[in-house]
Amino acid sequence: LTRVDEVWVARYVVTPGPPLKITAVDVQILGSAAQDAEFQRLLRKLPVAVGNTLEHAQYEESKSALMQLATERGYLDAQIETSEIRVDLESYSAAIVIHFNPGERYRFGTIKFDVPEFEAEFLQRYATFAEGDGYTFTALLDLQNALTDSDYFSQIEVKTRRDLVQNYMIPVEVTAVPRDRTRYTLGLGYGTDTGARATAGVERRRVTRDGHRWRADAKISEISNSLSTRYFIPLDNPRTDQFTVTAGYENQRLAGNTS
Repeated sequence: LTRVDEVWVARYVVTPGPPLKITAVDVQILGSAAQDAEFQRLLRKLPVAVGNTLEHAQYEESKSALMQLATERGYLDAQIETSEIRVDLESYSAAIVIHFNPGERYRFGTIKFDVPEFEAEFLQRYATFAEGDGYTFTALLDLQNALTDSDYFSQIEVKTRRDLVQNYMIPVEVTAVPRDRTRYTLGLGYGTDTGARATAGVERRRVTRDGHRWRADAKISEISNSLSTRYFIPLDNPRTDQFTVTAGYENQRLAGNTS
């Protein structure tokens, strides 16, 4: 302890010594979740392992990873029953003990679509899960993203009703705000190959309650006119599959000729 310019300055010299090694790890998944392959896969990747230097951050990371996986996999009553770091300074060793009990896995209950503008059976085709399947948060997020990408809706809400759970079955409710039924487009421009040109289009986003669409486009320029129309019918997997009927008319004027 020294005094420098009217200020007391304390200096410390710390000798950390050798790092403390983990000599034993006892991480257990209790109950029926012990047979869940995802938990077994996670156990093989936990950062706490025999031979590693004891780091408290890795110990906390391991517990967080277990809780996160339980939430994702539908073990919504999960809890850590035992959580200890046992340090023996005489043998200069550390043991990790984590006994994790995920409890029962929840499953998806009834799936209700509160979207009057569409048939529930049609919207159900966007889901990758059905009533009775094991709950996963990823499946809910995937459904929300698929409905958003469909371009039918401006707002989507997919929520679980834990207040209505029976026998570990969680009902799912989907509400949505549809986009405007009709969309118009208009464009004006000029090109060296076409001269002045104009485009106009109309799209009917909802022709029927099972997702049929219709679109028409017109293009007019100094050298050509065209009109096209398309009708879209979603198939069993509306994310990727649809049947399209197309018709069109085109008139071109090139070097005094019309075709």
